[in-house]
Amino acid sequence: MALSKKIRFDVFKRDSFTCAYCGKKPPEAVLEADHIEPKSKGGTDILENLITACFDCNRGKSNNELNEIPKNENFDLLKEKYDQLKEFYNFQKKYSKLKEEILEDVCEYWSELWNGSYSINSQGKLSIKFFLRDFESNAIKEAMDIAVGRVRDSAEGSFKYMCGILHARRKERQKIDMDNFFETIKDTNG
Repeated sequence: MALSKKIRFDVFKRDSFTCAYCGKKPPEAVLEADHIEPKSKGGTDILENLITACFDCNRGKSNNELNEIPKNENFDLLKEKYDQLKEFYNFQKKYSKLKEEILEDVCEYWSELWNGSYSINSQGKLSIKFFLRDFESNAIKEAMDIAVGRVRDSAEGSFKYMCGILHARRKERQKIDMDNFFETIKDTNG
């Protein structure tokens, strides 16, 4: 699937509408978004894996990985930028993998609470992902324990109860944060 115009424009804007390989800019060159790690070798279309290249440089590079950026007047800056982007991209991949492992751990815990009789469906996994933005996995597991203890006859009802617990806890946190915010403003204004 081709990159959207918005993503290409974001890449060009970030790279100052300049080819990372030869330094050419429009109208002298037609720009394209090039994959740092080629798609054919597992690269994705996230912004951190894209770099601005002119048509000629991108065709010359083909699907080869970049081990070295061609020298030009901005070589050191471009090489540093490339190295940082590649490291950030690798970090993103590791972070995504870790988030998936945590999600699977929480889902396995749920299944264990039901002696393997019930597992969390795809919609439930979306809910767990949502809660993982605000809570540690142990807090979600604790809410699962409470819910299963209270609603033992229905896995679906127990799951809804667990969601209710976590929504209430999030709401309480937000209230505390707002109270602290207003207290800080009050203290600042004297």
